Amino acid sequence: MIPPPIPNQEEARLAALKRYQIEGVGREAAFDHATDLAAHLFEVPISLVSIVGAEEQRFKGATGLAAPCTSRDVSFCGHALHRTDVLVVEDALKDERFFDNPLVTGDPHIRFYAGAPLLLGDGTIPGTLCLIDRKPRSFSREEEEDLTRLAKLVVVIIEMRLESIVAEERQHALARMKDEFVAATSHELRTPLTSIAGSLGLLLAGAAGDLPERARRLVGIAHSNSKRLVGLVNDILDMDKLASGKMHLDSDPVDVAQVLGETVEANGGFAADHCVRLVSDPVPSGLKVLADHRRLLQVLTNLLSNAVKFSPKDGTVTLSARESEEGRVRITVADKGRGIPEEFKSRIFSRFAQADASDEREKGGTGLGLAIVKEIVTQMGGAVSFDTALGEGTSFHVDLPAGELS
Repeated sequence: MIPPPIPNQEEARLAALKRYQIEGVGREAAFDHATDLAAHLFEVPISLVSIVGAEEQRFKGATGLAAPCTSRDVSFCGHALHRTDVLVVEDALKDERFFDNPLVTGDPHIRFYAGAPLLLGDGTIPGTLCLIDRKPRSFSREEEEDLTRLAKLVVVIIEMRLESIVAEERQHALARMKDEFVAATSHELRTPLTSIAGSLGLLLAGAAGDLPERARRLVGIAHSNSKRLVGLVNDILDMDKLASGKMHLDSDPVDVAQVLGETVEANGGFAADHCVRLVSDPVPSGLKVLADHRRLLQVLTNLLSNAVKFSPKDGTVTLSARESEEGRVRITVADKGRGIPEEFKSRIFSRFAQADASDEREKGGTGLGLAIVKEIVTQMGGAVSFDTALGEGTSFHVDLPAGELS
């Protein structure tokens, strides 16, 4: 037996296997289809897409052979790496390179072999599309040309893989750049915006004396919009922390009645401005959830503010909680608003999702609130869902692990 020699530029060839992401063990459907076709057309029991690595040849596609790989030292395909035409071995027992090869003397008992190199666009040959038979046979020039054509189809699959990899990497890089830019810009904006909103609030409160009615109205508009900008910046920063896993969340027993009461109290003024009444139903005594208290308050505030904004004038938003099945507690925020359109349901928890952009601007919102809610609840080991009916209202449910009873 003569082991296959190492090709020139072997280091570059092995690097190409990694670049194309074809060096690992494991078959793939596209390559299996190619070997099925080859085996059928040439009437052989075995066909392989063999990728020759540093120590093994690994079969990315295979028909008639269950083994995922063999040693490179005994591979026929290793010999085919040194040529651009088809390597044909009509009778392995009569070839000094293979007559005592364990793949010839033992399973799968190779007698005939034909391997067409997979010649990539950069000149790299990662392996072959090969045919194997357990009996000797001849192989015509026409058959070599047909096998070469099939090998080119396999090359197209590999090249398309690289194009897909490059496109995906570019997309990820652009997404990272965007996220980093948005996060950095948001950090820079938060301090001055908070200062502006605070200063305008002081003016409205009379810190600089009474303002003329027209000036007061303009300052009020500026104050309202500056607070909206601060909310947008904070939402973007929260989303960035959640997506990158940088937001720390505690998991402590939280009294449900207490957190519902805090939510109603904190949002009472907001609800009154929208002529909406907040109601908190009685909570079972001692009911607790395992959560981060501050972030749970943020979740419920977000859901409640949405419910208020989309409630009719003189409407009611209700907060309630109960023990559910399997050691969980369900907290519900329910409104009697217009409900969620069918076409919007599937993307309601997506970033910047808005059912109606013009209406959302009128109501005031960032399009990030429900995405943040879902991320926080998920990271606290819970789930968020909703029930809705057009013209009747919407109920959002937050299901969290139950804490101990007091």
